[in-house]
Amino acid sequence: MLTPLLRGFLQAAGIALYIFLLNVFFSLSLFPQEDPPASPSIFLLLFCFSALLCGTLVFAHPAWLILQGKKSEALTVFLSTVVSLGIILIVTVAMVISMIQ
Repeated sequence: MLTPLLRGFLQAAGIALYIFLLNVFFSLSLFPQEDPPASPSIFLLLFCFSALLCGTLVFAHPAWLILQGKKSEALTVFLSTVVSLGIILIVTVAMVISMIQ
């Protein structure tokens, strides 16, 4: 039986291995690269870390509320997060488009 710490480490190691294997694939590509060979690994590690952080920020509090039996409040928190992020996305895209034109 794996301890939670060991399981977390092995999961992180598996993700890192996957990312580095993808880096090898990208490095062996037929297209010339101007970036350093580690750029794909850095990008993918950053992407995974961002997904982890964002997932925790979005789901941790609602999950905690559900465990306390506050399903309605959890749904409200989750939906308000989703709607707020959607609004921020729309405003940001509109600003970028207006700057391009």
